[in-house]
Amino acid sequence: MKMLKDEKKNKRFFGFILIFIAMMLIYSRIELVRLYDAGNYWNRGVSLWDEEQSFSLLNMKDGFRGYVFPLYLGICNKIGGETCYKIVNALLVSLFFTFIFPDLQRSEKGEGWREAITSFLCFLIFSFFFWGLEVYSLSDFMAMLLCGTAVLLENRVRGESRWLYGAGLSVLFGAVVYVVYNVRTIYLFPGIYLVLLFIWHLYRSGKSIVSKMTAVLGALAGGLLGGAPQGYMNYHNLGILSMKVPTSGLMLKQLYWGLQTQRYDTYIGTKQMEQHPMPQTVFTDAVGRALVERTEIIEFSSWSDFFGFIWKHPVEMAGIYVRHLVNMLLPCWPEQYVVDLDNQKLVPALLAYVLFFSFGMVLLNRCMKFTNVWLNYFALLIPVLFILPGAVETRFFAPLYLVATGVLGYHTDWGKLKEYIHVNYAKILVLFVLIGLLLISLWSNMLVSESSYSIFFS
Repeated sequence: MKMLKDEKKNKRFFGFILIFIAMMLIYSRIELVRLYDAGNYWNRGVSLWDEEQSFSLLNMKDGFRGYVFPLYLGICNKIGGETCYKIVNALLVSLFFTFIFPDLQRSEKGEGWREAITSFLCFLIFSFFFWGLEVYSLSDFMAMLLCGTAVLLENRVRGESRWLYGAGLSVLFGAVVYVVYNVRTIYLFPGIYLVLLFIWHLYRSGKSIVSKMTAVLGALAGGLLGGAPQGYMNYHNLGILSMKVPTSGLMLKQLYWGLQTQRYDTYIGTKQMEQHPMPQTVFTDAVGRALVERTEIIEFSSWSDFFGFIWKHPVEMAGIYVRHLVNMLLPCWPEQYVVDLDNQKLVPALLAYVLFFSFGMVLLNRCMKFTNVWLNYFALLIPVLFILPGAVETRFFAPLYLVATGVLGYHTDWGKLKEYIHVNYAKILVLFVLIGLLLISLWSNMLVSESSYSIFFS
């Protein structure tokens, strides 16, 4: 048994090395972008050390965006600058795709070489659409990695019989749940889901009252430990005693911007500077803009205002959010920054469509071998659901690509799917063409709506 476990670890390690090499090859061909969000995070990390090389969290004056991700970047920069960041980040990406992501599947499929190959293929597919998240100092990939880690910790606590060891895992679980929220505040919602799941599984377990209470108190202590630095910053810099990450009401602003915006991107290129002098690349929604002008709404001051607006305009709002979803399923710029507005977009859009059409066939025709994995997947999908009404960027939907890739890579009954396609190939072909034309039409209309420079896929 030990030899089998060692062999499995060795083959996982082979996949780890393969992905690490691929990441370093990517880094060898690109320069790090230190602009806008990526630059903001990096500069916040650098600011944690003052001119006398003295470290203090208070050097980051407002605590906005949290302390965790800037601290990670600051430590990398302090140790070895960009080189250290590239190496550490490549290691984290490799760790995610060869250990965390496969273990999220809760499936025995792919042990050994098959698992290593599947992990590498999942990495390649995700990288094709989102390599910018893997290489630049953006917080999205770190949030997904930490969210996956929190899911695995919740699973481990559930099955742990040793109360003291379980308590230690609970502390770690609570800390990671807070930390993932600190990295990206939208992960507050999967954090709530995981805590409720944690309590429910403890309640349903046959553990003693002492073990259950120790686990709950451990998770609470972990959350407090993870949030203590943010609380320290908030108290000294902002005069508030709270572990909450300051966002200046960003979520309500996002909901208002999302009424008029089908998609948001950031332009950093030089090719179309005369036509597009500003970095803000806003793809407008004509229906949403008309709705805002007709109702003369200027903001949502509360959540009741937002839900009341949906209640009054359900059809228009449903159409706006459907267009958000469609446009996020079809990518344009895998680097997550716009370098060339005229780049070739049709090929990645078609590949993304094939990915999600296949994903849909697997779900609708029950071609999944292991459905209990959805308890794990929900934690990754919840941020996608809650960010959908905002001024969405493609990177916000990266977890959905991960889930689709995971289902196809680890859980699809290919024999059953092949049989279904063989019997229904004519119907499938018609649906593929009709749905594809509809999606491409909505997507291309979004592209030509860009307020500063009209574009279409070339």
